[in-house]
Amino acid sequence: MRIAIISDVHEDFERLQKIFKSIDANGCDSIFCLGDITGYAPEFYDHKPDANACIDMIRARAQVVVAGNHDLFLAKRFPAYYPSDLIPPNWFQMSFYERREFTDNNLWLYEEEIIPVLTQENMNFLSDISEFAVFRNEHSKVLLSHYMYPDLCGITKWFLNYALELREHFRFMAQNDCKLSIAGHIHPVQAEMADKFFWQRKPIEVFQIKNLPKIVFCPPVAGRNFPGGYLLLDLSSFEITTKVLA
Repeated sequence: MRIAIISDVHEDFERLQKIFKSIDANGCDSIFCLGDITGYAPEFYDHKPDANACIDMIRARAQVVVAGNHDLFLAKRFPAYYPSDLIPPNWFQMSFYERREFTDNNLWLYEEEIIPVLTQENMNFLSDISEFAVFRNEHSKVLLSHYMYPDLCGITKWFLNYALELREHFRFMAQNDCKLSIAGHIHPVQAEMADKFFWQRKPIEVFQIKNLPKIVFCPPVAGRNFPGGYLLLDLSSFEITTKVLA
């Protein structure tokens, strides 16, 4: 079974179309999306944003979709897997300055975002998608999320840098009986892979996933300094291929 995995679209419909064209050319049984379909800021991206077109296409093509931090913000959702005392009940009614002061600027505040006007159907879609998913087949179980437990959607500004910092996520994987986890959020140029002791950041186009458990980070669709890419996961051979657009 071959699965295409995309992440961090950030409203870039032109590049998303190219990604899907490449996916179709490579022949896949399923498509998974790891969140941040929405979220556009000119500071980080130079494309013309089209949130509705991106959501429409992903709704039509993807079999599994999980929420990223930008999707939660746009749908005014509170994350289920993060301490509630860090986010007050009136979070979405607070001004930017109130949110910054309350959180000591440790959460994404989206002050630079251009907020799209979504169709009701697409807003309902963002309101309903899960914060993580477990895909099961005869070969394995795969945990899919935008980022790492307990911050599965990536609402905080901190980024993990070392394999030992992934321990909570590995425990969450074990609780869900998963030995492979795939996430986005960090925008690597090519896939990055980590086990409990080592985080492999050297770009590798094709690699076998051996000696599980493992965490794999997916390249983004969008990004000013990225060509755009996705992952091909073969669950029968446990081989992952990074596909980067020319």
